[in-house]
Amino acid sequence: MCYAPLDSAEMTPEPACPRCSKVLSPEDTIERDGDRVAHVDCLQPRRLTREERVLHFQYCWDHGVVECVPCSRIFRQEELLASLFGDGMDRCPKCRRDLTDGIRAHPKTRERARREGDER
Repeated sequence: MCYAPLDSAEMTPEPACPRCSKVLSPEDTIERDGDRVAHVDCLQPRRLTREERVLHFQYCWDHGVVECVPCSRIFRQEELLASLFGDGMDRCPKCRRDLTDGIRAHPKTRERARREGDER
């Protein structure tokens, strides 16, 4: 067997946003930009999309969408501090922890629970 020396082997570069040159991560909110992908918002690459916010306000206005575990509180979308600080991150009003991932997971959890209820 013949192996190429490590220093001559070509490595595939990590994908980067063409707008800000930062590496794209699986948690980033991205969109198509021609034949490439880019951050929706390079300053806040993980923020919820407009569509995600619309779905939450349309279908989840009457109940909590995320729990802040350290504070032991469940919040509705409008109770979070995204608009107050203007940084696009949905934060706990008490400890200011970023709750974006929990909010993003909420509709998936509700859909799964609804499907399991339908199967019974």
